[in-house]
Amino acid sequence: MVPPYVFSRRCQIGRREKTHFFFRMRGVFLSTYESRPIFYGAVFSSPLGPITVRTNQSSIISLTFGDLGDRDQTELLSEARLQLDAYFCGKLKFFQLPLFYRGTEFQHRVWTTLQKLPYGITISYRELAERVDSPRGFRAVGNANGKNPLPILIPCHRVIAHNGSLGGYSSGLERKRFLLALEQHEW
Repeated sequence: MVPPYVFSRRCQIGRREKTHFFFRMRGVFLSTYESRPIFYGAVFSSPLGPITVRTNQSSIISLTFGDLGDRDQTELLSEARLQLDAYFCGKLKFFQLPLFYRGTEFQHRVWTTLQKLPYGITISYRELAERVDSPRGFRAVGNANGKNPLPILIPCHRVIAHNGSLGGYSSGLERKRFLLALEQHEW
């Protein structure tokens, strides 16, 4: 007896994952597929303008400033909206959301260390480099901060230059200034 399908193949096209099933009927292969979303997104309003949050089935995978047009509704996106709203109102000091991020081992060390940084506390790039066991790697730490896919959730805005100036911020210094002021710093 021939199985219902002979073989299948998965591929990713844009936002959707497709599974192709190849059937054999009278010696001829026919193809069909089923499609399901592999990530979801929603746009939230904030004091910094629109923020787009994207998730997979279980974790938040990106936070981007701007409206990227996503309008999905999931429990995780609803929870992200509640926590971001509470943060901007000054009521939330630590996010409790499942995060998933891709990067090098060094970037993971930097981002994990940043998540442990308390609300309202700033450190220098040099101090962060020392905390990730790379005392001369403060430029690499700055580069890892710039590639942070989850700004605000992974608080890279809390890292400043050694001389006390703001340093850089991938989303703009005005946003960094606002976030630090929100956390009780005057810049």
